[in-house]
Amino acid sequence: MAHPVVHFEVSGKDLDKLQTFYTELFGWNTQKVPGDMPYAMVEKEDGGIGGGIGQAPDGNGHVTFYVDTDDPQATLDKAEQLGRQDDPAGDGAAADHHRDVRRRRGPRRRARERDVS
Repeated sequence: MAHPVVHFEVSGKDLDKLQTFYTELFGWNTQKVPGDMPYAMVEKEDGGIGGGIGQAPDGNGHVTFYVDTDDPQATLDKAEQLGRQDDPAGDGAAADHHRDVRRRRGPRRRARERDVS
């Protein structure tokens, strides 16, 4: 796969309910992160990828997936050429749509798209 998904996050209003739901539904092994942040890591298993379950600060649920790429800006430019929009719903929620490019260890980088609408 040219650009594999390397991590995912599921967020919503209540971490404990989300964690219980996905553990019971899929049998995921989860571990709460120490400290005040309401977040749990999902263990990587059987050829799958690891992820996270979190409590959204504003309570609005969303799903985020992280994709590995050598050139984050080129990937984001291509997404725009293919029709990615800052306000995909057309409802003015662009302030809730975030684009963040982060550097990770090593020469490869990952582009992150998050739509919380």
